[in-house]
Amino acid sequence: MRCILCRVYETHARLAIQSGDLSEYNQCQSQLKRLYGGRVKGCNLEFSAYNLLCAMLHSNSKRDSLSSMASLPKEAKKDQLSSMPLKFVLLFHLAIMSCFSNYTRWHPT
Repeated sequence: MRCILCRVYETHARLAIQSGDLSEYNQCQSQLKRLYGGRVKGCNLEFSAYNLLCAMLHSNSKRDSLSSMASLPKEAKKDQLSSMPLKFVLLFHLAIMSCFSNYTRWHPT
């Protein structure tokens, strides 16, 4: 059975995403991570995917998105909902590396 507190934070986080309130979403996400870490059942695969996308979109370093990818639970990597952002992040980083490679090939120093 799901914890009522978990359901409240999940709903609040979804509303924060819809309204574009990143700071409110981050507060909910930190509480959800704590709850999921305590083995509370919830939509942890869904929020793992959201966390991965937020790390990629709102981080200044590649390290944050790679860290989020590494911290995904094993079932999230197999779940269709969670694996889509994972594939997106991998393709994004591959595209950046490809652009850099093409740039250095045509613009030697």
